[in-house]
Amino acid sequence: MLAQRSIRLAVEKADAAGCRKGSKTRECKKVLKEIEKAKSAYKKASVRQSQTKPDKTIDLYKKAWEHAHKAMGLIPNNKDSDSDGVPDDQDNCPNIPNADQVDTDGDGKGDACDGCPGDSAKTEPGLCGCGVSDVDSDKDGTPDCKDNCPALANPGQEDCNNNGIGDVCDPINPSANDSNCDGIDQNCNGVPDDGYVPTATSCGVGVCAATGSMTCVNGQLADTCQAGQPTGTDADCDGIDQNCNGVADDGYVPTETSCGVGVCASTGSMTCVNGQLVDTCQAGQPTGADADCDGIDQNCNGVADEGYVSVATSCGIGVCAATGWTSCVGGNVFDSCSPGNPATEICDGLDNDCDGLIDEDFNLGSVCSVGVGACQSSGVYVCLADGSGTECNGVPGEPPPEVCNDLSDNDCDGTTDCDDSDCSGAPDCQITCNGVAANDPAVCSGNGDCVAPDTCECMAAFEGEACDMFKTRCWNKPYDDPTVCSGKGTCVERDACLCDAGYSGSVCQLGPNYAVRCYGELNSDPNACSGNGVCSGPDSCNCFDGYVGANCESEFSGTCYDLDAADPDACSGHGRCVGENECRCDPYWSGPQCAYHEWYCYSEHVESENVCSRHGTCKATDICDCDDGYKGLTCAYKLPDYFDPANPYTCFEFRADDPRACNGRGHCEDWDMCWCEPGFLGSGCESVMICYGLDMFDDNVCSGHGGCVGLDVCSCHSGYFGDRCESSSN
Repeated sequence: MLAQRSIRLAVEKADAAGCRKGSKTRECKKVLKEIEKAKSAYKKASVRQSQTKPDKTIDLYKKAWEHAHKAMGLIPNNKDSDSDGVPDDQDNCPNIPNADQVDTDGDGKGDACDGCPGDSAKTEPGLCGCGVSDVDSDKDGTPDCKDNCPALANPGQEDCNNNGIGDVCDPINPSANDSNCDGIDQNCNGVPDDGYVPTATSCGVGVCAATGSMTCVNGQLADTCQAGQPTGTDADCDGIDQNCNGVADDGYVPTETSCGVGVCASTGSMTCVNGQLVDTCQAGQPTGADADCDGIDQNCNGVADEGYVSVATSCGIGVCAATGWTSCVGGNVFDSCSPGNPATEICDGLDNDCDGLIDEDFNLGSVCSVGVGACQSSGVYVCLADGSGTECNGVPGEPPPEVCNDLSDNDCDGTTDCDDSDCSGAPDCQITCNGVAANDPAVCSGNGDCVAPDTCECMAAFEGEACDMFKTRCWNKPYDDPTVCSGKGTCVERDACLCDAGYSGSVCQLGPNYAVRCYGELNSDPNACSGNGVCSGPDSCNCFDGYVGANCESEFSGTCYDLDAADPDACSGHGRCVGENECRCDPYWSGPQCAYHEWYCYSEHVESENVCSRHGTCKATDICDCDDGYKGLTCAYKLPDYFDPANPYTCFEFRADDPRACNGRGHCEDWDMCWCEPGFLGSGCESVMICYGLDMFDDNVCSGHGGCVGLDVCSCHSGYFGDRCESSSN
């Protein structure tokens, strides 16, 4: 501002001195040149300041001030017009005395000659007065301070509503659009809102829909539209919104529908879609030609099973056999075949009683014999001509002379060796045991040898003068076996041990250490030794097969012959791998890898000399093939001497020597008198013995380690003991 005032003061003083544009004097040219330099510097400073480039701006303003003062110093007239002691070229009021040169507003004009001494922008009041700029922004001849619209030119200063705002910048003016509805007269014609134009309106939905218009009343918008009234609950399906809620047919309730027949039958519902009823039910597809007979219509033609084709049938067996045809009625197959009526079975090669067996009531084909002694001849039973029974077709031989020492009836007289009158006095007939010759198979009850007069040497399982008594056995061991009752007691009766002092248990297996503990558990506790062994002393466990560890806490996890212990094929699949290359075989299996099959016949090993009572061969588990003259499950029964094959007695229609006599479970002692094998009951040995809820033929009876020989009486295999053969001594 100081540079600007200095330039203006220099121009005024130059003008007062007669130095104006076009002056020819040398002095004035110098003055005007310095003024131009001052103006140029000031202009450059203003440009830099507007570009916000403050660098050198102050220096430029300073040069402008210096050039202005230099110009004032070059002005050639130094007279003092107002005689105030200040030359005119230095006087800020050259025509009015002001020796003090006071310039309050610093505009270069002394207060004495400044019309606005407090306004640095003005030296005269002008139209707007001091302190107010006389600028006319819109160039319409009226300064802004007096202009009612200073931004827009309006030379006439028109103001139709006299609000002090010119019409050209007032929204309320004669050319304004008064089309809104605000109660204001925008175009100054005395009528508010006269340009408003009503618009069409609508209201309500469905049947309530109506129209109207939006009008202007006293500066307020008013809609003349009024909605109608609902006409129903909108439960039909017509696409019309009767209840005026904006949704057509929303009161419609779908109903169940059905379509198709047979397997194509389906269900759906009647729905409403866009004012139209639409059934969602779609029939299925046929599944077949309907040739079966199940009461179902697979081909969906309304008729079930019409494709069924009848087939020829047969029914009945034997003489009751018949034929017929199948038919389909109501989805069920009916057979017209009706078998004939059975008759009493006779021996004629036909199934007369229609049970699928021919001549089953007769012993056809069974081996039979005719004649006695050496004349005896074998044959088979065949039907009698009248069908009433059977006869043996064997032919007896011719009798030779009797031989007294071959145990045979050579002369076919029904007596053998010493019993034959032809052998009186023969040396072999002199020794007897209890009245039976030494060479008689029945001597010593067939259970021993007559080694001296009335002196029998019994087999291991028998005792008594005539070897006619089984030895008392405890848990499958004879009473005189040194290991019976664990060697710690006496076998006093069947499976009853009287234990020595300090021992207890069913086989005296619990000794003085019975109350000791193994790792905190009493040896009587089933959890002792982790439940996987026997506590035989303080913290001393004997582990069961397959378990290891001080407390038998771990299963053996090694190998047996290159197979993991857990492999089902370890030990040939017939035992357990209980140690490194150590197999514990299942019953009836043996060998290092349990690869050899063995079996028992009624607790006797197949190779035992006592198997099958020494009168037969153990062919498979509990299956004895008896020698001639012996029968029964264990071949222990010898047919009595009075049995006559030519005129045999029977038990319930079967000969005494027929394997089917007494249901194959006992011995026919006399007419309809059966002696049953252990484990069987009933007059014909028809009932099976039960041991602890399982019949004797159940694989799991007696824990699978013995045979059921009486009601809840198990005969255990070697190596097993307990009421149910549940414990192992291995």
